[in-house]
Amino acid sequence: MNSLEIHTTSRQLAALLWRQHTVYRERGGSAVIRGEHVGKWISLTARGTGHVHIRAGRLLDGGTSAPARAETTAPFDGNITELAAHCRALLLETVDTTTGTAPADPATPAHGQRPLRSGNRGSITLALACSAVALGLFLAAMGGVLG
Repeated sequence: MNSLEIHTTSRQLAALLWRQHTVYRERGGSAVIRGEHVGKWISLTARGTGHVHIRAGRLLDGGTSAPARAETTAPFDGNITELAAHCRALLLETVDTTTGTAPADPATPAHGQRPLRSGNRGSITLALACSAVALGLFLAAMGGVLG
């Protein structure tokens, strides 16, 4: 995987993670996805054949990026939903250590928008991430059976 593939993949991934996002390329070839409305960012860097290094962090007041709070290296075979599950798991680890909560509540509506209504967003996010991984594994297994 090269930096162009990382940038293309990050655009697809951004659409799965957040409706409102900004994607840009860093000088070293990494791609960064910023979710201003949730106060978090994700960075993807190619690591050899079939692997991607994922880092996640918070956005500080004024829009600057805080250092990464969580990171991992994950296999990547083109399955965006599995990559999104890895990213969501890291994003759950990026809570504000001073308050124990995320810096921006994703259920808080932007001006002129209706609020989201959900009971426990953390549990829902985890359930969706697990479902995405299970679906990816199922499709991979079916590809082996059918192919």
